[in-house]
Amino acid sequence: MNEYIVSIPSKFDITSVYPFLSNVLRQDNSPISDNMIFDFTDLKFIEPVAVTALSNIIEWLKLNQVRIKINVNVNNSAIRYLDDSGFFEYFANRKIREFARLRSTTMPLEFINSENSYEWVNNRFAMWLTSILQISKSSIGNILMSIGEIFINISDHSEVGIGCFFAQHYPNMHEVQVSISDFGIGIPRKVRNFDPTIKNDTEALKKAIEYGFSTQSTPQNGCEYIL
Repeated sequence: MNEYIVSIPSKFDITSVYPFLSNVLRQDNSPISDNMIFDFTDLKFIEPVAVTALSNIIEWLKLNQVRIKINVNVNNSAIRYLDDSGFFEYFANRKIREFARLRSTTMPLEFINSENSYEWVNNRFAMWLTSILQISKSSIGNILMSIGEIFINISDHSEVGIGCFFAQHYPNMHEVQVSISDFGIGIPRKVRNFDPTIKNDTEALKKAIEYGFSTQSTPQNGCEYIL
């Protein structure tokens, strides 16, 4: 049985997510192969958005009966970060390093059913965020509402109603990055459906993060915010 090698990008961030997916899926969104090796040899940097996108596609491929292997033959900061985050333990059933531990600044990878999302957002996520930022829950009401809206959209538009979540606090940058990925049609395609003049994924992603931009959603949501 031939194995199809999927190379993880050296710098895996929001700009490389969709080119990466095009190496895994055909135009009709079917898997390119039913036997894949995800090769982490070149990976040197990874953002939370790439962690959830990668996790989501691996989980989706497994659901579609694709055989997945993970190849890790390096031990750099990006690999240690994924190892501490529990990525390899989740997908490869083992840690890369014996003493890999979750970092206090990381909220680890989770697959959350949209039916349970309200309680999860208002308890587990709220507790983590208020703890690392040392602020009250009342001060993050808008954030909790936005995260909740994303899960409503997942319920409406995803194939399975599950969101993949990962978050990272960067104390030195005074920044928290929160990433949620699902099994839906994806931001670029949704943006292009809304504005056909947009020609490619890169333009669509730039449009999606413009302040005030939104696409029309289902009546129960009113307006879907692309965050």
